[in-house]
Amino acid sequence: MKTLLFFSLLSFKLICCDDINLYTDKDFNTKIKHQGDMHTCYAHSLSALYEKDEIHPYWIAFTHKDRLLHWTPHNLNFSLLSWSYSDVKKRGLCDKNLIDDSIKEALNGIEYSNDQFFYFLQSYFLKEKDPKKLESFLKKNSHDFSKNWNSHEINELVSTIEKSNDEKLFDYLENNIFKRCQNNKNISGKLHSTARAFESNKKLAKVINDKLKNLKPLSIGLCAKKTYKKSSAYNKNLKPRILKAASSKCGAHYVNIVGSRKKDNTCEYLIRNSYKNKWAHKKFECFCQDKNGEKFNCKTSSIEKGTKILGCWISKERILNNTYDLSYF
Repeated sequence: MKTLLFFSLLSFKLICCDDINLYTDKDFNTKIKHQGDMHTCYAHSLSALYEKDEIHPYWIAFTHKDRLLHWTPHNLNFSLLSWSYSDVKKRGLCDKNLIDDSIKEALNGIEYSNDQFFYFLQSYFLKEKDPKKLESFLKKNSHDFSKNWNSHEINELVSTIEKSNDEKLFDYLENNIFKRCQNNKNISGKLHSTARAFESNKKLAKVINDKLKNLKPLSIGLCAKKTYKKSSAYNKNLKPRILKAASSKCGAHYVNIVGSRKKDNTCEYLIRNSYKNKWAHKKFECFCQDKNGEKFNCKTSSIEKGTKILGCWISKERILNNTYDLSYF
């Protein structure tokens, strides 16, 4: 009986986690961007992680890819979050309002979100400059934006870009979108990164629990294809952990951890994504906000129109077994 009790207590200790939700416990920023088919998750996750000021995610991506050599030079997509933070610290914080004003001027009345506009720019400069072929490419490769692509607006934007005489994406961004970013504010705060080597799940869980107890979010790089799908296939034994990101079956992606809870004898983390749509498998319970601002747990299969998914609850094991990077301030 004592042995059974001991293992029961041990089991409880291993799965126990605090009920913490940064959306309700500290009014965490609920503005979720929508990166669409751009792979700028590292910049969106860092933007949400840095709570002292709002860092525009595309300012993060721009300063990072403009200053370092990469396997995808002068392309906003793909990178490690800590690398991007190192570079944006050197360049400083550009006021978000200055960037938004420049984007508004460039759009000239076209109601694209920032994410949709930057996807357009990257597609134009790096994929296709002919308006008809560009329209075909956009409609084929990006269906996630709330506003549909149309010929008239695409022609207008192409004409505006051609008048700038900029031949390269980063020249256009420097001369038109980030042209007001001169006297930038210093960025403070030391970013800690782990989970790229041989760290155990237990060690990572302790880091996550400690930060959440202090009401601090974390950024986590994980294999989305393995984590969000119904399949129970995990990358548990692949070490060093960073090798997970290189696998074609991984779907390397950055998200934020903004909560934890115990449910059905397991620990779950609240994952905040850089998507507004139903990104998690329908079997996961999520955390939502309705059009009146009320927050509640929800099922993606039954949410009403106008309800936003703020995050989804996913088991600790699924998260940690597929993790290749973990960052926090």
